[in-house]
Amino acid sequence: MSLITACGGGGGSGSAASAVVDGSTEPDDFLRFVNLSLDINSTEYAQKYYDTVDPDSKRTTLAAWKAANGFEQAAEIIQATFRDTKDLGYGRDMYAWLNPNGCGFAIYVDNYVVQLEPGDATTYGVLNLDAAIAQDRRYLVGSNAIEYSPLDNNVTTCTPAFDPTDPNAPADPSPYKIAKFYTFSPANSASAQTRRLQADLDGRGLKAVPVACVICHGASMYPLQRDGTFDPVSLKSSHLNILEQNTFEFHRSPGFREADQQGNIKAINRLIYRSYIETGARADEVPPVAPADGDLDRGNWNSDFSEEILSGAYSNISDDSAVDPYSADFVPAGWRESVTPARSKDVEDLYRRVIGPYCVNCHATRGNKSSANTGANAVNFSTYEDFKKYNDLIVDYVFRRGSMPRSLLSYSLFWAKDGSGTAPLPKLLAGYLDPLADGFSMLDADGNAVKPGRALAIAGGNRIAPSPLRLNAQASLFSSRY
Repeated sequence: MSLITACGGGGGSGSAASAVVDGSTEPDDFLRFVNLSLDINSTEYAQKYYDTVDPDSKRTTLAAWKAANGFEQAAEIIQATFRDTKDLGYGRDMYAWLNPNGCGFAIYVDNYVVQLEPGDATTYGVLNLDAAIAQDRRYLVGSNAIEYSPLDNNVTTCTPAFDPTDPNAPADPSPYKIAKFYTFSPANSASAQTRRLQADLDGRGLKAVPVACVICHGASMYPLQRDGTFDPVSLKSSHLNILEQNTFEFHRSPGFREADQQGNIKAINRLIYRSYIETGARADEVPPVAPADGDLDRGNWNSDFSEEILSGAYSNISDDSAVDPYSADFVPAGWRESVTPARSKDVEDLYRRVIGPYCVNCHATRGNKSSANTGANAVNFSTYEDFKKYNDLIVDYVFRRGSMPRSLLSYSLFWAKDGSGTAPLPKLLAGYLDPLADGFSMLDADGNAVKPGRALAIAGGNRIAPSPLRLNAQASLFSSRY
């Protein structure tokens, strides 16, 4: 099947199929943490990560990674092919399977991008889906892989075995499993896809892994410890994201239509759901689980909100029937207007249009017992009241700094203008937020949200110092001089 004959076959439920991305968008810190530590954004850090999750170097190529995870021995390979319209815009050809040793599962995805010009950051079109379906390796930009497996790679048998079909089965948190992330290049002259330390995921330049990947998976990536080893919380803080079927674009060809793909997408979501239950069980243990590495339970995560979101998207998440479409209309209890009259009017609309699509899939996976709010998820927006609690941070990161959403495509979609020339989603969000005490305004004189990018002077907190006082405005935004 050639790419030329496949052109124009796209068409599905993806709501952002024709989104236009502004390649000049500033700031250019997408897919990085707000904490811009040079340590965690370096190739040295990336190498230390791989040395930690793959100490025996058994996963240095995609073929070796597949072998280490029992790809050839798997009883069933689940495949789903679609274009992700909200995250990175890739045509994605995804494969998932249970590890034959009963210790978790593995997922990898081949990513396809048909660039109109080299390095073009705006190439998120339907041709990417055509390339994925044709498996046209000329347009393969790389492969990403995740394994949910024991922290100790030497574990070869897990009893009871990981069972995605029964979310109500007892969740044995031992051996301690974590999500591990790998990125592989397109095939080289020797036909090998080699593991890489950095990747250009959005046309905005190379960024070190795993940070560029795990930033959307709830991670808290801390600098290396004094002895050069990874902080245990850094290793354990990443989780798998829900496959949001309503944001995917599907092909019109038989076998690749949404109705053909939804059963496999649900099967992968069942794997993810089971990982939530098993991972969350560690946070619920009394006394807390103490893994062999001795860090007790500092990295444990409360999975309740992620479980609620994913189970709410299906009529029965544990049923393997393909006739169970994904629903994007589910509103979690913490956002329902009927629960309490104290909630602002139309908060369900805010959830469906802004919080659900642009915030919770990443934020619901955040948090650990090292957080200041001991044991609860950090900034996870599980309730409207939790959302309001972070009012000033939301105003700062979304409207002043432009730090959220954290991927270029999501950011562009969030700030997209409608036919009237205004950006309706930021305006909707601003209506539920209070202005900052320093007078920063989210809206212009006409009541429309103002996109980040204005030069803003930030002098810092009040302080007393001996005269003469030297002023430093390096914290100011979108400016190069003062």
